Amino acid sequence: MIKIVIDEVSEPMPGAYHAKIIPSDVRMIGLCDSVSEDQSMIHIKNSVYNPEKKTLEFLPMEAEVSRIGEKEDCILLDLPLFQKGLDKEKKGVSKTANKKAPEINKSITLIANNAGDKIFLNNLPDYLYPLGSKFLKEIRNHYRGHLQYMQPSSKYVESPDNFWTVKIQPRDRSLRVTVRGRPESFPMRLRKNLDIKNDMGSYSNFKVMGQDQVKEVIEVIKIAARTRKFRY
Repeated sequence: MIKIVIDEVSEPMPGAYHAKIIPSDVRMIGLCDSVSEDQSMIHIKNSVYNPEKKTLEFLPMEAEVSRIGEKEDCILLDLPLFQKGLDKEKKGVSKTANKKAPEINKSITLIANNAGDKIFLNNLPDYLYPLGSKFLKEIRNHYRGHLQYMQPSSKYVESPDNFWTVKIQPRDRSLRVTVRGRPESFPMRLRKNLDIKNDMGSYSNFKVMGQDQVKEVIEVIKIAARTRKFRY
């Protein structure tokens, strides 16, 4: 079985690796349409890191190039391992790593911001992926936040401003969305079409079951973003 082995790899955070890989070598691992003046980025799975030898191993079939940069710097992200690191280190970057590699850790923090969105997409069942990906893409067209996975509620919470959350519900093939604002905060048309109901505190909830609902969902999200944080 063919494996890719990369030398001189550092691990600023569990599951997040930094290496010097020239753009042409990144293209040998995989091609993508996204190019950048900054670092390259590769998502990997089931990676094996040897801290003594500073080597990183993974299978070509378990690597996906998400961005090709013009610099030799490359970030490799093993999402399952990285998520465990985020759960242990909620700030995203350890204090030790901050002292040793501030520039790298800045990049890791940016990756963390995108990792929650990618984890949400990866966790969608096949039959919910078209809906879930369209739902998130349309929101990101308007708001440049990121999702954080919360246990044990299994909710994905928007950050840094928690004005909406989403929960994958495989049983009834839907996405359960909560938004800031009581039902009366939204137009009657949206309340009726999306069946918006009271949730905890000053939040409301509704289910999204079809792509034809996404346009109205975005209307609700926009109103929620403008709603002030009241306490009742």
